[in-house]
Amino acid sequence: MAESSLPDDYSQWPVDPFRLLGVPRAADERAAKKAYTALLRRFHPEDHPEHFRRIRAAYETVKAILENNRDGGYYEAIRSRAEEQSNAAEERSAPEEAEWQGSPRVTLASQIDAAWKLACNGDLEGAYRDVLALIRLHPGHPDLCIRRYWLLILQPGLDADTDAMGVLDAALEQSFSHPLAQLYVDALAHEPERAATEAAWKLVQQPEFRSQLLPVMRYRWLHLRSENGWGQLKSELNSFEMPLLDDAYLWQSLNLLACEIAIFGQETGFAKEILARLAEIGGSADEGGQSAGMAVNHDRIDHLSVMVKEIKPAMLRPSVQDAFPVSKLIAFLCETALETEDVVLLRIKSEILPGWVQKPEEALGTLDQLQAEYPGCAYELLNRLGQLLLGRANIYWQADELDARLRSDLERQHRIRDIGAKADYNELRWSLLTFCREEWATFEAVGQVLTSVVLERSKQAPHWLLFLQRDMAMATLVKGTLLFWS
Repeated sequence: MAESSLPDDYSQWPVDPFRLLGVPRAADERAAKKAYTALLRRFHPEDHPEHFRRIRAAYETVKAILENNRDGGYYEAIRSRAEEQSNAAEERSAPEEAEWQGSPRVTLASQIDAAWKLACNGDLEGAYRDVLALIRLHPGHPDLCIRRYWLLILQPGLDADTDAMGVLDAALEQSFSHPLAQLYVDALAHEPERAATEAAWKLVQQPEFRSQLLPVMRYRWLHLRSENGWGQLKSELNSFEMPLLDDAYLWQSLNLLACEIAIFGQETGFAKEILARLAEIGGSADEGGQSAGMAVNHDRIDHLSVMVKEIKPAMLRPSVQDAFPVSKLIAFLCETALETEDVVLLRIKSEILPGWVQKPEEALGTLDQLQAEYPGCAYELLNRLGQLLLGRANIYWQADELDARLRSDLERQHRIRDIGAKADYNELRWSLLTFCREEWATFEAVGQVLTSVVLERSKQAPHWLLFLQRDMAMATLVKGTLLFWS
């Protein structure tokens, strides 16, 4: 079924993942990815969450099947171990009978493949029935649990007793498997509230689950923060101290995660307690040398220590004292905001602000248009825009934004240099303005790094210097920091 023929009502979509994506079974992974991307353009995840979930599930299923055909088995390592165990058991139980019959041996892997072929041909109910029968014979088998999970993603009504995430919870509690654990973490991105369940808490306490501990606890603690569960968060953090005695890096990273969440939850007292603990951990690590990961963590500790001291209501205007200071740039703009034309402010509120988060490119384009219509007011525009954005920061605070705003100073410098390497000026401009909208950084921090980058690039492309001097938004951004601006 081609993309254009998919109806808006997802209940009428085909269950066959290939038909849903609109690709033939002989397609390659590139064609599947292209079809997936095209469907996302039509059914945007933010506007059509259920459509997106079904499209994503179909794409993951098709990708697994294509990889299976290409590599001889998507779960080849799991399947080969299961096949060896199954074959050995059969040989011990009836070697003479197998030799006498002279027929091909029916292995678990071949049974799994047969059940999966039913799903590929559109018979999801038959496939689920066969997979469930095999699970009764081989409880907790990772490959079977993964297939069962995807079948329930494609058609949740196949099982009235459980859902897809419930399958992963039960399977991981019974027997740990790295593919299952990775799938579990990926699934939490779509159902983050499941990380706050008792089943999830049991999983993260397993020693085998350490490789996935940080991402799961991020989802869990962000949910606890939203539910005002700071007491539980503190208790859970402390409960990991003894189990992680042999892993200083993971213990340190877990404390950093809790500290970051506390800072942006305005629990500064809790954050200071964690930083005091991290200072002790850092001292012991310095004495015995430190890994590259520990060195990065120490840089983050210094960064968070500064943030705890600087996040104060007094740094903001009274009208926005209750908002998160998402960026020092925006906080600075709020402090130095100048009055501007009412008509300009009205257009910022009606045309720029609503699309700033979901359609930032269009918002920046509107800002450029206003600068052209009202020459000389670029600084006022950015000031006022910053003030309005800061007042709305809480509304758009998401878990995936936490990483972007808590990079260390060193990481941010590398990021600015990466932006400076853009071959196209417009691409550099958009990337840099977006970076400064999202990051906790001062004018000076951006300007110091950007100065060397731009001056170096201007030697190769002199016209860049001219562009920068005429670009009012960029001029405002780096005002007083670039050498050629004074």
